[in-house]
Amino acid sequence: MDLKGAPPLPRFYTHLFPLLAALGANALLVEYEDMVTIDTLISRHVTLSSPQFPFSGAVAGVRALNAYSEAEVRRLVAAAAEHGLEVIPLVQTFGHLEFVLKVEEFAHLREVPPLPQALCPSNNASLPLVREMANQVMRLHPKARFLHIGCDEVFQLGVCAELHAVADHVVRAHGVIPIVWDDMLRQMSVDVIRESGLAALGVELMLWSYVKDIYRFIPSQQFQQFAQLFPRVWFASAFKGQPYQCCDP
Repeated sequence: MDLKGAPPLPRFYTHLFPLLAALGANALLVEYEDMVTIDTLISRHVTLSSPQFPFSGAVAGVRALNAYSEAEVRRLVAAAAEHGLEVIPLVQTFGHLEFVLKVEEFAHLREVPPLPQALCPSNNASLPLVREMANQVMRLHPKARFLHIGCDEVFQLGVCAELHAVADHVVRAHGVIPIVWDDMLRQMSVDVIRESGLAALGVELMLWSYVKDIYRFIPSQQFQQFAQLFPRVWFASAFKGQPYQCCDP
């Protein structure tokens, strides 16, 4: 569930979750990004220091105007559990951080100054920013077993050492299993990934490919390499990402 941009009204989930459960689903991967309380949309007089999901305090500046309140998020998670749907929150860490790095307050943390996508790992303020976002998301998902920390399409930097630091934090601070997208690791050798220590931390890999011919992007030997390194591998597709193809003329 990608909630950035146009999140559904909260009451929509009372119709969606029973349908998903009836279809056999048992989990939800939920990416919130720059959500903010609906109250802000109604009134600009909300006290900004009050807790609002997911980003408040030091990262309040990244909030949008059309999101859920903390109570609504808690109800979403509870409603999912009622229908046997385990919620896996996703918080971006190094890539796809436009919603953070486009804000003037955080623009100095960009890896490449003109591009707001990737975070600069060598900036001393970068890791505390990532930790704070992860902490705030986990606070409203106290029963989560997994935290997806993103890291797909991080084209402006290498990721192994940085991934290790973030994964280590969520394991130690929250006792959850970190999940990462696989695409930035596909070009790395087995030895390089093993030396990074990601697998030893218990990181689980999520392979994604939103195309019909999966092997065009993920060759068969790639599956074998990942199997040597990681305790479990996930697979991800997208109903919007697969072009529809009808029969031959």
